[in-house]
Amino acid sequence: MQNTSSYIVLISPGLSGAEKRFFDIFCGLLQKGKRIKLIVPSMLAEILRAEYPERDVFDQVIEIGMERWSRTMFVHQFRGLLKHLEKGSLFHYPMNTLPFLHLLRGDQVTMSICDCEVAPSPWKFSKRSFYTYLVALFSRKIDVLSPSILQQAAAQPLLKKKLQLTPGGTYIGGFNGELSEKEPVIAFVGRLEESKGIIDLLRVLPELWARIKDQVPPGFRVSIAGSGSLDLEVGRVVTELQQGGVPVSCHGYVRVIDFIKPVSIVLSLQQCTNYPSRVVAEALLSGASVIVRDSGDSRMFGDTLPGLHYCGFDLEAGEMAGVILSALSRYRADADYAGQVSRASQQAFCSQRYIDYFDALIS
Repeated sequence: MQNTSSYIVLISPGLSGAEKRFFDIFCGLLQKGKRIKLIVPSMLAEILRAEYPERDVFDQVIEIGMERWSRTMFVHQFRGLLKHLEKGSLFHYPMNTLPFLHLLRGDQVTMSICDCEVAPSPWKFSKRSFYTYLVALFSRKIDVLSPSILQQAAAQPLLKKKLQLTPGGTYIGGFNGELSEKEPVIAFVGRLEESKGIIDLLRVLPELWARIKDQVPPGFRVSIAGSGSLDLEVGRVVTELQQGGVPVSCHGYVRVIDFIKPVSIVLSLQQCTNYPSRVVAEALLSGASVIVRDSGDSRMFGDTLPGLHYCGFDLEAGEMAGVILSALSRYRADADYAGQVSRASQQAFCSQRYIDYFDALIS
């Protein structure tokens, strides 16, 4: 099927880790010479252009024109687009798979399961679980991001032979190797939702600051970046902490790759699992250390990457203080420590084998 047209279909109006990862995969496949296009709603295409102005790939992006996001409208518009696309093509769905639109066209459909919480099953009383199972039945190959979800999905006889585990978790494309001088800054970057651990962080910050304030370098601060349903709550608590003398600030949505350049330590505190969080990879590539909450599959990042640390699920202030002070001391003691962290993570998260895997999957 080497001469068959291939498409990645991103059914999403916004840009989070999954969308960024598959845009990087799309770019990597184009660079490899694969005949592939990306199909996205117009609002996501606009965001991608703003986020990646240096990427010369947008002539290969097909936009579904929409004034406002509606999944139903996207499906309607996409059905119309299919009439103009070659039958027998290859379609990969990273999320919200629509195999039923392809049944009479002779297309080949593959999918990714990016959900790290709910496995596909016909027996669970969950619409999300059942729908994922149903569309998986009509998919030729199934890429699974989470090892634990793969294990659960493999218990379904009709899915077992289709399943493949994403190699190495996440992937970052387009990294140019440039590093910035590190400042004594700790950053939390992510959606402001309870499951992401932001409330847990704010709860422990007063005691954490009390333990480290006499030992950190001048200019030390904690920066929170992101948006979500807890925007107002986070803003209120941050103001209270500031009034209590804790050096913390909140910045709303940011372009992650720019925001973390001067940061020394990034926190990844999701309650379900932090593997394979894109922020972890982006932080390590920037030369920052990362403190990962020991939840779910988080330990799948391994223990060999320099700059990668774990903390207990309960975010105990004493333990976190020790990890933070130790990490900050490495940057003061070794001028090339950020470079060491970045070079090691490039081997882990920028590997060509990741692109080769998706080239074979969408074939």
